[in-house]
Amino acid sequence: MIEADGGLPGAVRIAKVAATEVARIDSCIKLGDLAKKTLGQLPFAVYTASAERGTLVAALVQDRVVGYVLYRLSRRRVTLVHLCVATDVRKNGIARALVEYISETHRDRPGVMAKCRQSYGIDQVWLKLGFNQQTEVPGRNRQGLPLVVWWRDHGHPTLMSRQEEPALRACFDMTVLEAIQDPEDRDHIEAAALAGDDLYQQLQLIVTVALRVELTGVQSATRRRQYTDRLDSMVTTRHDLVGSTQTKEELRAMLTAARGVSELPWKDQSLVAGLADCISAGVTVFVTFESADTFFSQVMTHFGVRVMRPLAAIVHLEELARSQDYRPIALSGSDYHKTHVGADNLDDLSGFVDPMTSESAQDLKNAIAGLRAPLYALTGPDDVAMLLYATEVRGPALCVPLIRVRDSAEALTLARQILFALREQCRRAERSLIRILDPLPSPLIKDAATAEGFILADDGHMAAVVIDLCAPMADVEARAVEVLRTLVRDDMPSLRSGMPATAAAEFERAWWPARLLDADIPTYAVSIEARWAAQLFGVPQILTGRPAELALSREHVYYRSLPQIIDAPARVLWYVKKHKGPGKPLFPPGIIGCSLVEESYVADVDELMDSYRHLGVWDRSQVTHVADEGRAQVIRFTDTEIFPNQVTLSRLEALAKQYGQKTVPQAPIKIAPPLFAQILTEGQGLRS
Repeated sequence: MIEADGGLPGAVRIAKVAATEVARIDSCIKLGDLAKKTLGQLPFAVYTASAERGTLVAALVQDRVVGYVLYRLSRRRVTLVHLCVATDVRKNGIARALVEYISETHRDRPGVMAKCRQSYGIDQVWLKLGFNQQTEVPGRNRQGLPLVVWWRDHGHPTLMSRQEEPALRACFDMTVLEAIQDPEDRDHIEAAALAGDDLYQQLQLIVTVALRVELTGVQSATRRRQYTDRLDSMVTTRHDLVGSTQTKEELRAMLTAARGVSELPWKDQSLVAGLADCISAGVTVFVTFESADTFFSQVMTHFGVRVMRPLAAIVHLEELARSQDYRPIALSGSDYHKTHVGADNLDDLSGFVDPMTSESAQDLKNAIAGLRAPLYALTGPDDVAMLLYATEVRGPALCVPLIRVRDSAEALTLARQILFALREQCRRAERSLIRILDPLPSPLIKDAATAEGFILADDGHMAAVVIDLCAPMADVEARAVEVLRTLVRDDMPSLRSGMPATAAAEFERAWWPARLLDADIPTYAVSIEARWAAQLFGVPQILTGRPAELALSREHVYYRSLPQIIDAPARVLWYVKKHKGPGKPLFPPGIIGCSLVEESYVADVDELMDSYRHLGVWDRSQVTHVADEGRAQVIRFTDTEIFPNQVTLSRLEALAKQYGQKTVPQAPIKIAPPLFAQILTEGQGLRS
């Protein structure tokens, strides 16, 4: 609470707006509508969705809403969407009170980010609120006016470069384009929010070839030119004629059956063509105002593409971006395999060449022929090479002279898994540095590398630090700084005792397999049945046809019953339970590996399946089985390390007794740092 100032009739109270407080939500909407020229207008439902997520906060004076802040929350930052104060009460410290409330509430995040048009001339306002100018980026407004990116730092140790969140890539159709362009359209506010400055760098709108073709049929030359100008500022999908045509036939049959007709009308044919291009390009979200729920559900089931209105894409932006960024379900149990190849074994290299560069397929073939290191390909079920990479040890580093990925629905998944596998290869080679030296790596490789904690070195190449050490922060930092000084001249990160667990987890993630023993990251032993361990981790090895590089899923989910909750971030030691029932045990009981929990969430089964099915191997019935009264907990985990040596039950009991802990984790039990370090050491085969 802040004291009244100036003409305020009472103290200002800052409080979250609950989803049930309809009147307060309406007041925030009205206040935002009055400032829409500078804030941009959001669909009203976004306010309600934000209240449900706890990310709508109001400033109240005698129950009147005099200001509000609406924001997005991710692992790495808080992003302000709207910061608004009523004109008659400004200069009373209300904006500062709102911002400070957000900072205090989310002090564990590195900081708060905001974007604002430079032309508004309010730089001094942001400075007074404790923000510093970080950079400028081009806006998506029609005038092309730049946006200033502002950052309010929370003072935690940070990595060398602040990583960007993955941008959601979404295709759209003519219904959305028309609504964006026409202010009189009833859906204009909802559609325009997709293309607004607020979502710049968080949402990339992709133009399908089908939409370009449909545009030629617009009768009005003026409208056609306006539409073309809008689309020319966006990326257009590559046109895979064979793949798109085959997919189009499948979609046409599905929609015809769903509509109960023998022939599709023109609008449905356009929808099918756009969806086919979207699927062929590997984009996982398609935005439209068309309605065909049964068909859209089938598209999600068969092709992994979510079809939705703009509002749904805006509300679920972060979840959709994560879903697109990594989809291990697309590879689970697949026939992907690694083969040694040469330039003469690769018939078509055009899919590995970025059309935005001057490189040709012949140039790439020449580069492959000139490699000293062996070249490997990850080949899909149809024997088409989907990813190419070569590695060799040079001095202190594992170098990657070439790494390319072909555009596909699985491209980012493949890229992230291979980059993580390179960390294990670097570790086995007893090196502490990975350097990507390919002068023209695929754009998706760059995106994946950023998500994997790679940094941009002073020489322009991307690199990752690999610290094979489980020790106090000071020891891990000393080793990391030694490596980083060979890459960058920036100030080195400085770890300190007591820093938030989220900040410490970022370092463990970026420097994997480093573990910070004195960080405030709890470790739990969690029991799992052998059959589920086999599906999640490939241990025990009862599954066939799963290549080594894909055995360590980069990101996955595990569902648990209530009431005991594991909060993120945390480490999990996976304990395979003792076999009960008929038949021989699949695997002896013991700890098989360790993961880092990035997110935990409790919700109804339907909501969990909608949000996390892309990361899991369980179906709805299996999640329902572990749920309590229809609700369950999901833990999303990454950076899984499967131990070469299982820590058996008998050895675990001996260690637990030595450290005075409970032995068999029927429910999750917290593991003290010294015991965790010993389990890790023995699991890695380093026991003396």
